[in-house]
Formats: sequence, C-alpha cells, structure tokens
Amino acid sequence: MAEKLTRRAALACLGSGALATLWGTSGFTAVNADRDVSVQISDSDQTAILGLIDQSDTASIENAEDVATPLRLIDNVGEISTETISAEVIGISQNGQVVNADPPLESTVVSGNQENEFNVNLSCGSGSDSLDGSYSVEFVITATGSDLQVTAARTTRSEISISCVPETVRPDGTETEPINTNGDVILSSGTNLDVDIDQSSSVTLESGGEVNGNIYSEGNVTIDSGRVVNGDVCAGGDIILGNGANVNGNVTSRDGSVTLNNGAKVGNGGNVVADDAVTQGGGATVEGNVLQEQSNVSCQ
Repeated sequence: MAEKLTRRAALACLGSGALATLWGTSGFTAVNADRDVSVQISDSDQTAILGLIDQSDTASIENAEDVATPLRLIDNVGEISTETISAEVIGISQNGQVVNADPPLESTVVSGNQENEFNVNLSCGSGSDSLDGSYSVEFVITATGSDLQVTAARTTRSEISISCVPETVRPDGTETEPINTNGDVILSSGTNLDVDIDQSSSVTLESGGEVNGNIYSEGNVTIDSGRVVNGDVCAGGDIILGNGANVNGNVTSRDGSVTLNNGAKVGNGGNVVADDAVTQGGGATVEGNVLQEQSNVSCQ
C-alpha cells in the first residue's frame, strides 16, 4: 500500500487545488477542510486522501442471505474509522438507465484486512424479494476526520448480479434448531421434523410423516394427505389440510381461509380461526371451536 498522506500534506493539497483525482470515476466529490472545495473527478487514485478500489466485476449476491463487497476504501490520512465513514445506496441502474432510485438494498462499511482499509458491503434489505438481475449500484459515501470531510457519489464500474429471492429450504429431519427463513419451506413425503418452522414465506408439508413442533408462516401453509402436525399452525395466508391430515393444535389464518379436506382433523381441543371462510369436507372434524370471518386475527 502506498505511503499515507499526512494531515498537513493533505490540507496543503486542498489549498493548492491539487486533489483533482481525490476519488475515482463516475462521481462528484466535495472536500471540506478549512474552507469548502468542490472538484470534478476524472481518474481513480488509490493514493488520494480516500482511495477507492472498484471490485464490482467480481461481486455478486446470489440469494437473500448473501453479502457482496463491490468497493474497498483506503484512508491515506489515517483519521477515519468505521464510526466516521458511511455508505448509502441511492440508486440502481441497467444499461445506464435508472430502474430504482430507492432500491431495497442495504450497505455497511466494515474494517478491511489491512490497516486503514474499509470494505463497503452490499446486501438485500427488507422488501427486496423481487430484485433479481444485474445492476450498477450508486453509493454516496461520507468520511470525516478531525479537520476533514469527504462526500462522494460513486457508481460501480460493472453491473452486479443481484438476486434477493430467498432460497427454498428443504429440511432433511436432522435439524436441531427452529427453521427460520425468509424463503419457502418444503418438507418431503415421509420426512419427520422435531423443531418449529418459524418466519417462513410459505410451508408445504408433503404426505406422510410427523412434525413435532409449531408452524408459523407469513404465506400459505399446505399440509398434504396423511401428514401429522403435533403443534399449532398459524399462517398469514391460506391453510389447506389434505385428506386425512391431522393437526393436534390450533389452526389460525390471520389473513386468509382454512380448508379441511375429507377426513382432516384438528384434534387435541384445537380451534380453527380464520379471517376469511372455513370450509370442511366430508368427515372433517374440529375438536375445538370454528370461527370464520373474524377481524384482528392473531396467532394463539
């Protein structure tokens, strides 16, 4: 790494207007010291006050839990820390055209592997499930020192492959911790599960086998024929119990309907509560109460 600038040298450069290559390409940079200075950027320069290494050509986000590092920053003055530097995503574009001026992406600045080096990490944020493509990402980065403030807009040199679609989780029955995911959960036929399914998008329990825990889903829950759940089932969407499916607990739909197909059973005194309709097929039984078209439904 190049020899770092002293504060005196940096401020002298500011006074002489010598920092035309302070940051890098594709952005406007403001530098504040004893007085305000604004410069237009032309070339990247890792030896400037705040150097930048664009590594967007190798960065990618493959799923909602992934993290990419498209930029590295180098503090050549030695006054900046993770507490005094920040990065904010202000837009994404494709082929030079802005597609979202407020994308559901999060960015953080963390310490790098070398002294005075920082990584700008990029990850999926809330509401980013539909984000799936290659995008140039624009950041505003602000860094401050005792006598120095640098604010810069920077667009990544390369488009970054970003997929925020959550991965589908397929338990194999050996899990010892609750399953907590933003994605769908599919439990294969005959596979037993001894933990809760929590905070999932949707849940499908294929036929046969037991779940010895509770199920909480923001989406729909489908319990196929002959499957047994020894706990409560609560969903944000619709709940369907297949022929002969058995839930030994409460069945609650916060914003949907509940369907019990032929021979399905809600046992152990469990209630069925739904924001919408409750439909029972031939031979379907509920040991507790059946309450449909309820308002303000919550998990019991």
